[in-house]
Amino acid sequence: MAMMRLSCVFFLNSFLAIAASLFAQEKPYFVTYDHHLEDSGDLELGFSSTIGIPRSEQRAYLAPYSEFEYGLTKWWTSELYLEGQSTSGDGAVFTGWRLENRFRPMSGRHAITPVLYLEYENINEASRIEKEFVAKHR
Repeated sequence: MAMMRLSCVFFLNSFLAIAASLFAQEKPYFVTYDHHLEDSGDLELGFSSTIGIPRSEQRAYLAPYSEFEYGLTKWWTSELYLEGQSTSGDGAVFTGWRLENRFRPMSGRHAITPVLYLEYENINEASRIEKEFVAKHR
Protein backbone atom coordinates (compact mmCIF):
# COMPACT_ATOMS: atom_id res chain seq x y z
CA MET A 1 0.00 0.00 0.00
CA ALA A 2 2.83 2.42 0.89
CA MET A 3 4.58 1.57 -2.39
CA MET A 4 1.38 2.33 -4.29
CA ARG A 5 1.10 5.76 -2.59
CA LEU A 6 4.74 6.49 -3.38
CA SER A 7 4.17 5.51 -7.02
CA CYS A 8 1.11 7.77 -7.23
CA VAL A 9 3.03 10.72 -5.77
CA PHE A 10 5.93 10.15 -8.19
CA PHE A 11 3.54 9.88 -11.17
CA LEU A 12 1.65 13.04 -10.15
CA ASN A 13 4.86 15.07 -9.70
CA SER A 14 6.22 13.83 -13.04
CA PHE A 15 2.97 14.66 -14.82
CA LEU A 16 2.84 18.17 -13.30
CA ALA A 17 6.47 18.87 -14.23
CA ILE A 18 5.92 17.81 -17.84
CA ALA A 19 2.63 19.72 -18.12
CA ALA A 20 4.16 22.87 -16.62
CA SER A 21 7.11 22.77 -19.01
CA LEU A 22 4.76 22.72 -22.00
CA PHE A 23 3.05 25.97 -21.04
CA ALA A 24 5.51 27.84 -18.83
CA GLN A 25 7.95 30.54 -19.84
CA GLU A 26 10.48 29.25 -17.33
CA LYS A 27 11.66 25.73 -16.66
CA PRO A 28 9.68 24.03 -13.87
CA TYR A 29 11.01 23.88 -10.35
CA PHE A 30 9.56 22.84 -7.03
CA VAL A 31 9.40 24.68 -3.74
CA THR A 32 8.25 22.47 -0.91
CA TYR A 33 6.14 23.63 2.01
CA ASP A 34 4.83 21.43 4.76
CA HIS A 35 1.15 21.33 5.73
CA HIS A 36 1.58 23.49 8.87
CA LEU A 37 -0.15 26.86 8.70
CA GLU A 38 -0.14 29.80 11.11
CA ASP A 39 -2.76 29.41 13.85
CA SER A 40 -5.94 31.44 13.41
CA GLY A 41 -5.42 34.99 14.69
CA ASP A 42 -1.62 34.63 15.07
CA LEU A 43 0.79 37.06 13.40
CA GLU A 44 4.38 36.13 12.59
CA LEU A 45 6.92 38.77 11.62
CA GLY A 46 10.09 37.98 9.72
CA PHE A 47 12.93 40.13 8.45
CA SER A 48 15.68 39.05 6.08
CA SER A 49 18.17 40.59 3.65
CA THR A 50 20.25 39.83 0.62
CA ILE A 51 23.67 41.49 0.71
CA GLY A 52 25.72 41.88 -2.45
CA ILE A 53 29.44 42.59 -2.25
CA PRO A 54 30.82 42.56 -5.81
CA ARG A 55 34.41 41.73 -6.69
CA SER A 56 34.74 44.29 -9.49
CA GLU A 57 33.96 48.01 -9.80
CA GLN A 58 30.23 47.57 -9.10
CA ARG A 59 28.66 48.99 -5.94
CA ALA A 60 27.64 46.94 -2.92
CA TYR A 61 23.93 46.67 -2.14
CA LEU A 62 21.53 45.66 0.61
CA ALA A 63 18.10 44.28 -0.28
CA PRO A 64 15.92 43.82 2.83
CA TYR A 65 12.43 42.37 2.93
CA SER A 66 9.83 42.12 5.66
CA GLU A 67 7.36 39.26 6.00
CA PHE A 68 4.00 39.50 7.74
CA GLU A 69 2.28 36.10 8.05
CA TYR A 70 -1.23 35.95 9.49
CA GLY A 71 -3.49 32.99 10.21
CA LEU A 72 -6.88 34.08 8.88
CA THR A 73 -8.55 30.77 9.73
CA LYS A 74 -7.32 27.32 10.75
CA TRP A 75 -7.18 26.39 7.04
CA TRP A 76 -5.96 29.69 5.49
CA THR A 77 -2.68 31.58 6.01
CA SER A 78 -1.76 34.76 4.17
CA GLU A 79 1.68 36.40 3.92
CA LEU A 80 2.65 39.89 2.77
CA TYR A 81 6.26 40.59 1.76
CA LEU A 82 7.54 44.17 1.40
CA GLU A 83 10.85 44.58 -0.46
CA GLY A 84 13.43 47.31 -0.86
CA GLN A 85 16.93 47.85 -2.14
CA SER A 86 19.76 50.21 -1.25
CA THR A 87 22.92 50.63 -3.33
CA SER A 88 25.95 52.36 -1.83
CA GLY A 89 26.10 55.93 -3.07
CA ASP A 90 22.65 55.77 -4.74
CA GLY A 91 20.14 55.75 -1.86
CA ALA A 92 17.21 53.43 -1.25
CA VAL A 93 14.09 52.46 -3.20
CA PHE A 94 10.92 50.41 -2.54
CA THR A 95 11.02 47.55 -5.06
CA GLY A 96 7.65 45.91 -4.59
CA TRP A 97 5.49 43.46 -2.69
CA ARG A 98 4.31 39.85 -2.80
CA LEU A 99 1.14 38.29 -1.42
CA GLU A 100 1.14 34.55 -0.71
CA ASN A 101 -1.87 32.50 0.32
CA ARG A 102 -1.87 28.87 1.43
CA PHE A 103 -5.06 26.86 1.84
CA ARG A 104 -5.37 23.44 3.47
CA PRO A 105 -8.67 22.00 2.17
CA MET A 106 -8.65 18.91 4.43
CA SER A 107 -8.54 19.03 8.22
CA GLY A 108 -6.57 16.52 10.26
CA ARG A 109 -3.55 14.46 9.28
CA HIS A 110 -3.53 12.22 6.21
CA ALA A 111 -0.95 10.18 4.34
CA ILE A 112 -0.82 13.10 1.90
CA THR A 113 -2.15 16.44 3.12
CA PRO A 114 -2.56 18.80 0.17
CA VAL A 115 -1.96 22.53 0.56
CA LEU A 116 -3.01 24.88 -2.24
CA TYR A 117 -0.62 27.76 -2.87
CA LEU A 118 -1.40 31.05 -4.62
CA GLU A 119 1.06 33.94 -5.03
CA TYR A 120 0.79 37.39 -6.60
CA GLU A 121 3.73 39.74 -6.89
CA ASN A 122 4.21 43.32 -7.98
CA ILE A 123 8.00 43.65 -8.18
CA ASN A 124 9.98 46.12 -10.27
CA GLU A 125 13.33 45.55 -11.99
CA ALA A 126 15.33 47.10 -9.14
CA SER A 127 14.56 44.12 -6.86
CA ARG A 128 17.62 42.15 -5.74
CA ILE A 129 15.93 39.74 -3.33
CA GLU A 130 17.33 36.22 -3.58
CA LYS A 131 15.01 33.80 -1.78
CA GLU A 132 15.99 30.72 -3.77
CA PHE A 133 19.33 29.68 -5.20
CA VAL A 134 19.69 27.31 -8.10
CA ALA A 135 22.92 25.41 -8.70
CA LYS A 136 23.96 25.19 -12.34
CA HIS A 137 25.85 22.12 -13.40
CA ARG A 138 28.61 22.49 -15.95
